[in-house]
Amino acid sequence: MQRFASMLLFAAVALVQVEARGDIKLFDCSKMKSICSAACYYDRELGGDSWMTDGFNYDNSADKESHKSKRRAAIGCKSKNCGSGQSCDEYPFASSYQGGLGVVGGGYPTMRDGFNVCVPQGDQSSQGGQLKGFVSGKPDGYNYEPHVSNAGGIANCDTKQTPSEPATFRHVTTPQNRRRANAQPPIAQGYETQSGVRFVTFGKRDIYSLGTTVWTANTTHPDGGFEEPIVRHFSDLDGFSWE
Repeated sequence: MQRFASMLLFAAVALVQVEARGDIKLFDCSKMKSICSAACYYDRELGGDSWMTDGFNYDNSADKESHKSKRRAAIGCKSKNCGSGQSCDEYPFASSYQGGLGVVGGGYPTMRDGFNVCVPQGDQSSQGGQLKGFVSGKPDGYNYEPHVSNAGGIANCDTKQTPSEPATFRHVTTPQNRRRANAQPPIAQGYETQSGVRFVTFGKRDIYSLGTTVWTANTTHPDGGFEEPIVRHFSDLDGFSWE
């Protein structure tokens, strides 16, 4: 979640500056390293981020808890035995209408594939807390785009290293998407926010414009994070570092 060892842009692909389709959510990977490692593997090796063309839609319906259960079962987390101190993490998020690959889709765009993986319970709690802080009070169907930040030193997130599949990682696809014979190699873009937080998008064909607002997770902030603009773009990740 390697078709490329170098993260140089492919000149044959046109990249256009655009505004985000939904609000941009930056997860703080320093608090959930195992989850970000799996997400980076999925994005880099399987082109995951390139399929997230419409972002996620938050499920804040009256039946959201039963919907979450169905989505976790559909992605394989209900039957996965992760052992003591471990928890099954799923992608797309069970709290989104894309979760479970659209098993309870609400009419929103669905994802072609996803994954499940066993992670420490602490990482799972951190991710849940960060996401809750971001979507709290948001309406049903709220649209957002999640990305990783503060991922320095985390396996699979270092763009100069070849990714390797996490031990308990399981790729899950819909029946019509068993193979990606014509999948394009992922393209990576690096960014820096006003507070100095850096994040990477894998696979997106569009470039976020400078000044685009993102929501940066911060556990010391009373709201769990804050909004700030993108101030720098790295079109060539050979010149990018997480610090």
